Amino acid sequence: MHYLIVIVIAFALSMMGCEGKTGPAGPTGPQGAAGPQGVAGSTGPQGPVGPQGPEGPQGPQGDQGDQGPAGPQGPVGPAGPEGPAGPQGPQGPQGEGIDADQVIGSGVLSDIHHIKLMQDGNDKKIAVFDAPDFELREGTENALNLIMAVGDMTMIAAKAASQSGMALPITFDWASDSDAVTVDGGTIDASSPTGKATVTVTAVGRGVAIDLTIKVLDLIQRIEFASGQATSYVLPVGGSIDLMTPVAYNEEEDGDVIDGAEALIDWVSSDTDIVSVDGNTITAEGRGKAEITAQGQGVTSKAKITITVAGGTGVIRYVMNPYPSSTADRTRVLQPAVEDDPATTDVNETVARSVTPAANIVLRIQVLEVGPDGKTSNNDDTLTATVRSQNPDVIAIPANSTPAAISGALGTITIDTAEDWIVGHGTAYLVVSIPGAEDLPLAPIFINAP
Repeated sequence: MHYLIVIVIAFALSMMGCEGKTGPAGPTGPQGAAGPQGVAGSTGPQGPVGPQGPEGPQGPQGDQGDQGPAGPQGPVGPAGPEGPAGPQGPQGPQGEGIDADQVIGSGVLSDIHHIKLMQDGNDKKIAVFDAPDFELREGTENALNLIMAVGDMTMIAAKAASQSGMALPITFDWASDSDAVTVDGGTIDASSPTGKATVTVTAVGRGVAIDLTIKVLDLIQRIEFASGQATSYVLPVGGSIDLMTPVAYNEEEDGDVIDGAEALIDWVSSDTDIVSVDGNTITAEGRGKAEITAQGQGVTSKAKITITVAGGTGVIRYVMNPYPSSTADRTRVLQPAVEDDPATTDVNETVARSVTPAANIVLRIQVLEVGPDGKTSNNDDTLTATVRSQNPDVIAIPANSTPAAISGALGTITIDTAEDWIVGHGTAYLVVSIPGAEDLPLAPIFINAP
């Protein structure tokens, strides 16, 4: 617009002026303002990218972004070795017993008052472990038979009870520390000999564990009686005798003695109504005869012990009845032998064993004659009686001695305490024999140790 005004003014002046000589050009006026920018032309082609400049210094780390989603889980690596078990904590104080229905109904855990183990369902083989230390209850220390032979199997049942005696719903774990003994839920198998294996019974979740020691022996191949074991006895009803412990071997011929195998051997009676057996003790229950053998691991001793209980049937001419005698009359105390008696001048003198008091032991019997009608009457015959000791390790009667004297219907048996007949301590039975009568076992004689 400004340019247009200037041109118009200049044109007017030129028309008004005289024609003359053109004057000098005036000074250049100031540059007018720039007009508006025209429309941009099209962009030319992009030139080639120049070379990359050197890497600049690393800027400060920015804020951490949000965590992305977890990737898929990789495979589980192999388990590392199990670390050693920590020490068992102390037993907490024992609370009052809670019945099993209270445990189930309320969810309250009752304290274990005791744990009972039973072997092979036998109520005579029960061991009880009492809280808080779960030591064996007195009287059950040797109840379980945990001496086994190779190939043996036994089953132990475990039960935990509250103070009231009610069973608690507790699970037990079983573990063995030896390859010689395997255990599966209370079933114990012996596979090879070992001096000692330990089976641990654990009450799950209660911190209570019980260790059972098991010894595994060689298989029994042969059973022999101990040297000196008598093979025949005559007993009155109610009388009893302790048998010697038999010996087991690991071979049918010769072989070695199996130490501890006596725990695997039982005395067995052919008729328990006549003779019963309890451990090594046999007891006369009724009149008759029975045989006793030793058995273990399916092996039976070839030798047998014959027991005659007086009063059996048979044709007899005489009967003998013992006179009652008190236990005091039949009891003595054995005094040991003394060497080099200081009361004498002899050197290395041996004084025989004696009993105190020194009174003889006297037993009496009645001898009656049996008539054809079965009735008895006093006997006036002259009879010769013999007496033998069934326990010669306690009372030994010399072969030529006749301690029995029968006069009329009465007989007297005298054990002279001044002689060397009393040789040891224990219980001895004497048996009296006369022709035509059954042997008569007399009341037991007791020789006590010094």
